[in-house]
Amino acid sequence: MIYIRIEIWPWGRKADAELISEVVVENVGGPEDAAKYAVRASKPGGFRAEPYKLNSMTQTGRHKQRVLDPLPDSVLTEVRVNHKRSKGIWVLVRKVLSKLVRELED
Repeated sequence: MIYIRIEIWPWGRKADAELISEVVVENVGGPEDAAKYAVRASKPGGFRAEPYKLNSMTQTGRHKQRVLDPLPDSVLTEVRVNHKRSKGIWVLVRKVLSKLVRELED
């Protein structure tokens, strides 16, 4: 899985970062030369998810949020991308962003 976080850093200050969107790229199968990826982009402010308890081995009782299962109302769009893995990560990221932009412009 690939996770892309998009933030604004006012005046270049990371400490003041504001989340704009998140993108999750999940490998959903296919052979090495034709892998298939499911892509989800969040609405502004990021994905929201139902909290869940960590497994019993952590013994913390704290809650976290899962990006894997965002609430439907926090998903801006979903697309599918085919990609030859040997082309590398940056070609995949370009395909993902290009497809998201085309989807959102329509």
